[in-house]
This record gives sequence, structure tokens and C-alpha cells, in this order.
Amino acid sequence: MSSWNTGNMSSTASEAIVEACKEYKELSLKVEKLSARMDVLKDEILSEFPEEAGQQEMRVGNKLTVIVKRAERWTWDADLLDSIFDGAQELPAHVKKRFSVDKRKFQGLDDTQKRELLPALTRKPGPALVEVLED
Repeated sequence: MSSWNTGNMSSTASEAIVEACKEYKELSLKVEKLSARMDVLKDEILSEFPEEAGQQEMRVGNKLTVIVKRAERWTWDADLLDSIFDGAQELPAHVKKRFSVDKRKFQGLDDTQKRELLPALTRKPGPALVEVLED
């Protein structure tokens, strides 16, 4: 099985990249603080609205209107659905059966078992996370 190249890249950094990293770090800290404050304010605002799906509006002061939108999320109990359709030769068109493979268990399989499943596997790099640390 192949693995992704995870080696460290090292080179002499240009002055431009040093400045970009310093600014990135400063902005990251500001964004983190602002995000935390926004979370507190959001909770405070949401406490004035009922916790229900749909859209609610509230006039605040002379010039502000607050609109809160909450989508309705549905979750199905997979075990209960399995028992409802247990023994069914075919599932109705509105019911889906989902297959997945546990990553850790897959990694523990022997090569023959892995080869059988590999055609169904797509690996893509996730979103990049940039962190600038100060010494």
C-alpha cells in the first residue's frame, strides 16, 4: 500500500514569506478572538428566540432587524430501520442502504482484503491548515 509523502520542506525563507507568516499569525489571533466573541453574542441573541425550525424575525432598536433561520434536520435510526425492513428482498425506493468502511479496521486488514476494497476507495487531501508558530 502506498502512503502520502509527509516529509518536511525546509529552505531558506525569503523576507517576503517571513513577513507574510508574521502577518498571518497576527491575523489568526485576531480572528480567533473575534470568533469567540461572536459566538458569545450569537448565543445571547439566540436566547431571545424560540428553538424551532423555520425563520423568525425581531426588530431591534430603530434600524436593526434580526433574522434567525434554523433548518430542520432529520435523522433516522439505522438500527430501527434495519429491523423494520429485516428480511425484505428489496428495499423500497425511498429507503437507502449505506455502506462504509472503518478506516482503522481497513488499515489492519491483510493486503488481499485491502485489494478487494481498493476500487471503492478514493483518497483526496483535506483542506490545508496553516499554522504559524512563534518561537
